[in-house]
Amino acid sequence: MNGDFWSCYSSTFDEFLDSDWAGLFPLMLEKKTIYIYGNHDRKEFMDERVNTFSVEQSSIKLLDIRSNTFHIEHGNLFFKHQSNSDPRYLRLIK
Repeated sequence: MNGDFWSCYSSTFDEFLDSDWAGLFPLMLEKKTIYIYGNHDRKEFMDERVNTFSVEQSSIKLLDIRSNTFHIEHGNLFFKHQSNSDPRYLRLIK
């Protein structure tokens, strides 16, 4: 899952965990979901309950398949945006 599964701009992590999306969590665990943090669902906005829908979490994942290595990250690490660090935007989500 490559980030922004939920958004800190529209709900808290608690609200997300109690939402209808929770119905997908058992399937996500069954499929051994790897969660890549995004700019709307950063690591610091979550806690250990991220394990209720993913077996591994990271900002970057290197995935070896056959003779290829895939570098997977959310777009906010590649395309820097003002809202990723500007205190005026971060204030909105606290």
